[in-house]
Amino acid sequence: MMTRVGKLLLVAALAGATTSYAARVRNGVFGSINGKTFKATNVQGVGDPCVMGIYNQTQGVIVFSAIECKPRRRRQGAVRKNYQVVVMACNINYTMPGPTPRPLVAGATLACPSSGYTETKTGRFHIPLSTATWTADTQLLPDFSITSNLMLRIDSFDGSIAAGAVFGSFDVPGAGATGSAPVDGELQFRFPFQVQ
Repeated sequence: MMTRVGKLLLVAALAGATTSYAARVRNGVFGSINGKTFKATNVQGVGDPCVMGIYNQTQGVIVFSAIECKPRRRRQGAVRKNYQVVVMACNINYTMPGPTPRPLVAGATLACPSSGYTETKTGRFHIPLSTATWTADTQLLPDFSITSNLMLRIDSFDGSIAAGAVFGSFDVPGAGATGSAPVDGELQFRFPFQVQ
């Protein structure tokens, strides 16, 4: 009788541990940019309007956008108050003008010179009052490859869900911005991509 109770408790503890781990893994883009917490969740999969991306393994390209939306999205335009937007465009061919390793694999690091970050201050009814925009820099190296201070690393890809990190900084201030907007540590991403 005691062994059955012990086995039952062990099974219940293991089941609780696996469900609590699964609950912690969320799809989206999370981190901190320019000293502000960034949290954009993907709740609808590939077609989510708030966090979506395209992953082209044969060309070596990852493109995605993430906007901070409300957790419950009943209507269109469900952005948070004082929201942020990140748009990433990365290509492995920038850093390797010769033959590139294809398809992209875990551990690949891509330069992202065509990327941008925007902070929007909103007023009543979430109407934008002001915005500040930064873009990534572009550096041409002597071997005619292109690099940037903003980089993306692919940590895993299972055929649908890509995960990784963005690190570096958005160095070129645009309208309403001054200085640079550094990524504090790493900006983690994990969500289903449209695969081409």
